[in-house]
Amino acid sequence: KRLEAGDLALQNNLWWDFAAGNTVTTFSDQDFAQAYLGDAANANKVGDPLFRGVSRTTDGGLDPRVALGSPALSGAKTLDDDYFTQTSYLGAFGDENWLTGWTALDELGYVGELTDVEDSEALPTSYALSQNYPNPFNPSTTIRFALPEAANVKLTVYNILGQQVAQLVNELRTAGTHNVVWNASDVSTGIYIYRLEAGTNVITKKMTLIK
Repeated sequence: KRLEAGDLALQNNLWWDFAAGNTVTTFSDQDFAQAYLGDAANANKVGDPLFRGVSRTTDGGLDPRVALGSPALSGAKTLDDDYFTQTSYLGAFGDENWLTGWTALDELGYVGELTDVEDSEALPTSYALSQNYPNPFNPSTTIRFALPEAANVKLTVYNILGQQVAQLVNELRTAGTHNVVWNASDVSTGIYIYRLEAGTNVITKKMTLIK
């Protein structure tokens, strides 16, 4: 009621991945709510923020900064109060991952500094999957892949029997070079195959876990 009366305002929000889908009409079936959620006049928009790394395990894969091309990189509200620090981006994270160095998340091994696009002036010209490093490894290793354009990406790990043991990426990724950390503490010593599917491209490589 306070929204309808104009006493409250929803401004400078980026909506994504909640309710029944990723459009304003799936967020709510109420006309007035849809009007507020998608109101361009209040700088509200719908879009994937493209976080660099979202992980709930202690693999160094949590990096809540956003990648190049993210709609969260612009659109911050201009502030009139000098008490607050003005930013150009939406949300809590810009170029600095301020979780590192002092939080329990960092101390427990959740947080990492993932380089999403290493050189924005020299984007890859072809799809590529690099050899993991270190290799052999125990228990964590980094897998790097390159995309010349934004693509839906699947990065999956299989054992030598062809059984899937981990899915590291299954989402849209921006053009550039991406790093993904795999913590293999829950699997046994052996040779594993990692497979990149991006667009119509499929690339596989082998890696060795030694415990």
